[in-house]
Amino acid sequence: MRRRKSKGWAYLRRGLCFVAAFLLLTAGSARAEKNDWAAGNYDFSAVQRVLILDLAGEDLPENIIERRKAEENYARFAKEKLGARVISLEEAARLMGPQIRIDVTALLASDRSKAAALIRTHAQVVADIWVEGRVETWEDDSYISPAHTEWEQRAYTRIIKDSEGKTLEETYYVTVPVTYPARRVWYSDIHVAFAVHEAKSGQLIMGREDDRQREGTNAQDGMFKRICKSFYSALGARIKG
Repeated sequence: MRRRKSKGWAYLRRGLCFVAAFLLLTAGSARAEKNDWAAGNYDFSAVQRVLILDLAGEDLPENIIERRKAEENYARFAKEKLGARVISLEEAARLMGPQIRIDVTALLASDRSKAAALIRTHAQVVADIWVEGRVETWEDDSYISPAHTEWEQRAYTRIIKDSEGKTLEETYYVTVPVTYPARRVWYSDIHVAFAVHEAKSGQLIMGREDDRQREGTNAQDGMFKRICKSFYSALGARIKG
């Protein structure tokens, strides 16, 4: 399985690459694993405004339609779970510009990455915390399921006679060994990391890594929706106390 190494996300650790395929093989058609952390001394209930940075990552979908869908779902679930607290980069640029005396809106239109860095630096002007999401893996991969034998129950029928001599059809069951040949199993793989920072200090106050696999191909869209919904629900629960 291919994994991309990311920078600035050292607060969480990844296991060996082959483990995911092994667990998928042993656990069934799907696997999900989350790794969470939150600062115990941070008062999430005081949060009023949440700045959502653009979805990032070198492994975002190459297909432009899939990428746009991922970006929309990332923003949609933030708004759905955090409500009016959410501030987009566009809103942040409009509110921040007059306060730092820079036309951040124009900069956002001409150089989005540079504008995002500027907004992040001055995030405390418009928000209490800021959130960044990063796609570390979005791919289809495969493994070889080895040949194996399973004991399975088979149903058969037979003709018998009852105590009165009447002919009856009876169903009976036999457990038999069934051998399955080796086969290649394709699965969809997605790994997303989230980081929540205090706007004033820039310190990390919450992090999550969500790693999921599902048998079959091109299943990342549905998994990504569930990943975003789960993360923003967790963040919303902390804010609401």
